Amino acid sequence: MGYKYPFYTSDRYFEAPGRGGFQIFPNIPETGWLPMPRFDFGDFHGLKTLIDRYLKDDKAREQSRKDCHNLVKAEHTYRNRWETILGVVC
Repeated sequence: MGYKYPFYTSDRYFEAPGRGGFQIFPNIPETGWLPMPRFDFGDFHGLKTLIDRYLKDDKAREQSRKDCHNLVKAEHTYRNRWETILGVVC
């Protein structure tokens, strides 16, 4: 089963950590700069391994959550997006 959208991203990448949540997402090349745990698309064994790891390791889960939250808060708000858009358009 191949993943057909290698450059896909979603607001969920930013909304969940922006609200302080922890998440695990598929490994999509264009979002590799986000410091969140990832699994290869379709690798459900790898996903289960990550889920089990982060359920057991509160410290690692909390560090990942904080790192993502701080990055999104600093660089990926809607204000940041509009400043970028307007900088290109204007």
